[in-house]
Amino acid sequence: KVLFTIGNRYWQPYYDMENACVASQGFAIPIEKKATVKSLKSIFESKVFTYVNFWYQLNMKGFMKTNIAKSLPKLDMTKTWTDKEIYKVFNLNKEEIDHIESTLESVKHG
Repeated sequence: KVLFTIGNRYWQPYYDMENACVASQGFAIPIEKKATVKSLKSIFESKVFTYVNFWYQLNMKGFMKTNIAKSLPKLDMTKTWTDKEIYKVFNLNKEEIDHIESTLESVKHG
């Protein structure tokens, strides 16, 4: 399982449950047995998922991780993805990709 806490506004997937505790309120999604932490991180920490989460959080005043994780396309969790491959899954054009990347860059620095 991958656990997403709902007790704060930040995108914090737990992949190994090592840092999750009883006080971590959240929901979990099932994963394929052959999935690795590396393959899960390549999805849930990708630019697309980070961007969508960021804007969901702003527009909905936070705490929207359940909707985000459930609404995005299901990707093969046994594969390690690149951002470029995920852009193709979403069928994003250059303008959309540039917007995602510049937004994330400005958030990171500002």
